[in-house]
Amino acid sequence: MVKSIRPITVEHQFATVFTNWVNGVPLELGTEACDFVGGDFYGGPAQFSLVCKAFNGMSRMRPFEFMTSRTNDLTDFVTIKPKDELRLESFIPSLHSAALLTIDAFNPDGTINHNVYDELGKINRDDTL
Repeated sequence: MVKSIRPITVEHQFATVFTNWVNGVPLELGTEACDFVGGDFYGGPAQFSLVCKAFNGMSRMRPFEFMTSRTNDLTDFVTIKPKDELRLESFIPSLHSAALLTIDAFNPDGTINHNVYDELGKINRDDTL
């Protein structure tokens, strides 16, 4: 209805589609109500590849959005995954033509860890492949 009045792009955080029925997320929400879907995942390469394939099939617009965090736990504000793990996690969505969003959080005191962005920048600039 909204789109008939004002043409907007609709995206939905659709990670819950891979959980059980209790969340009440029908596939039609992603395939009919959204222009593209996105979601954050932490299950490793096999899960990432499966999600990318599913999201590619559900999304009417490209790219769909794939998210994962730079830490192993969303409550962790200090550590950063090893460079090889971050590199692998960035390659899988890229291979599936997804837009990758690497989640980082502000520290509890409102600051950010600039070293994180230095490390992520190194991965983005990596031309050794």
